[in-house]
Amino acid sequence: MIVQKLPGMGGAQLKVVKESNPLGIELVTSTREDYKAIVEPDDARWILAQMHPGQRHVSLAEVQRYERLIRSGRFIGFMQPGIMFNQQGFACNAQHRLRAQVACEATLEWMIRVGCTNEEIVATDQTRKRHAHQSYNLIGAGAVPVTHREEAAFRVFYQLTQSADTVSKKHFLLSVEDLVDLKSKYGDDVAWALEAIPKNCGPASMAAAVAFARPLNAALVERFATEYVDARLVLEKVQHAPNSPAAVLARYVVTNRASAGSAYTNLILNKTLSALRAHIEGRTLMKLYSGLQKAGAEKEAAKPVRFFVTERARLGID
Repeated sequence: MIVQKLPGMGGAQLKVVKESNPLGIELVTSTREDYKAIVEPDDARWILAQMHPGQRHVSLAEVQRYERLIRSGRFIGFMQPGIMFNQQGFACNAQHRLRAQVACEATLEWMIRVGCTNEEIVATDQTRKRHAHQSYNLIGAGAVPVTHREEAAFRVFYQLTQSADTVSKKHFLLSVEDLVDLKSKYGDDVAWALEAIPKNCGPASMAAAVAFARPLNAALVERFATEYVDARLVLEKVQHAPNSPAAVLARYVVTNRASAGSAYTNLILNKTLSALRAHIEGRTLMKLYSGLQKAGAEKEAAKPVRFFVTERARLGID
């Protein structure tokens, strides 16, 4: 590890506390100091061993988010709050970032602050984190602001690109870097889907499903969206069979009360993909399979995510 004391802060110079401390910084101190450090994977492991015993449970999804940033070269380590040590020498934050660093076996530049008061730690820990679309809009990454619903659709779309069989029900957060990448790759399909499936007709996960399916056969998927909205709003402008997949999906949404949370998101996503698959294959339906049932006679029909992931791969759709 290479450590440099930042200028203008005053106080004690660098010194090795003990041989087993690779930082070479006095950690147990009431003097608040900032340092720039080149942290190697073994150094990160050592810091993780100094974590305050009151740390939160580790979120695997959060660790994986930081892993993506590190592997893509977009992780920014030298910034506040960096790694904060309290006056008793315990590391009080950054465990997810450090775990990601260890998983990637990466050497990173960090800001390290020692001598933090309890009040400073509490204030930093309670800072409200922006959603990805809020950060995107703040930095002016696009000419048109991104909405919360659009971010939600991109979040589900990203999970589909990373899945082979089903989408995890665990809560997942996009970074602003993820959002920028997704918009550059899939922005046209998602924008179309959000307009084709209005907010009053279906959640963002449904829009993500039709966006994901659209490249397989744009004409059929766009027809599906039109039929679904017509049946959902009882407009009777479009001719479709009583048991057409779009009509069956519309009946399900009307008769099953919407709810919040990842479980409902996952359910609607799978049922929409199930209906889309039947529509593309020219089948009518009596029942929608969500992909969440136990294996049985309809095992293949109940795996809609697998079908679309496989078809996109077969057609070379990234």
